[in-house]
Amino acid sequence: METPLRVLRAHIDKMFPDRPPLSEKERERLERIIAVTQSLLVDLRRKPPTISGLARSLGMTTAAVQRHFLDIDSILAEILVRHLTMLAAAIGKIPDADPNRMARQRVAYIEATRTADGGLTEPHRLLVHRRHTLPKDLLPQVEQMRLRIGETLGGKVALTALMLLDQPGLKVTEIETMLAVAARLAAAPEAKPAPPKAMAPPAEMPRYHHRHTSRYRH
Repeated sequence: METPLRVLRAHIDKMFPDRPPLSEKERERLERIIAVTQSLLVDLRRKPPTISGLARSLGMTTAAVQRHFLDIDSILAEILVRHLTMLAAAIGKIPDADPNRMARQRVAYIEATRTADGGLTEPHRLLVHRRHTLPKDLLPQVEQMRLRIGETLGGKVALTALMLLDQPGLKVTEIETMLAVAARLAAAPEAKPAPPKAMAPPAEMPRYHHRHTSRYRH
């Protein structure tokens, strides 16, 4: 994966602080590139697009696309960073002192990742269903951010929380119930196996005294 343009731009901005910001037209083009890319990436019937294939879908030249992003990976990185930043902001609005903080955070997470028809937003589908397509150097950072969100929502059952929240068919009440059960199981002390019972000595077999008699008399 090449260095994303957003990283290069950050370095350039430090070197040239007077660099003019993007124009309204350039910003609209950048947002269109991101929107079309994420739609193409979540389509499981397609292979991830190349930068030239994306340019054709947009009706633009490859050079025009690369004025904003060097490659598909850099667009993907931008999509995921935006999505995770939005999730963190939505969850972070819940005050720490709120007695229903964890429940409200889960609701905020669901509201931020569900569409009006009950499906998943495209950025969230990328994070869930297309994670295997992430660049290897981006995946650890994304997983770390996901786990941090999971810990915020579920505490010790962070992975369970993420797994349940990633299921589009579950209702909030169902998620709450399942997480409550998982949390109780995680908090319960481990049951220690009972020590083996001492085996009683085998009972002495009764002795039978047989009277030997001869069948034949001499």
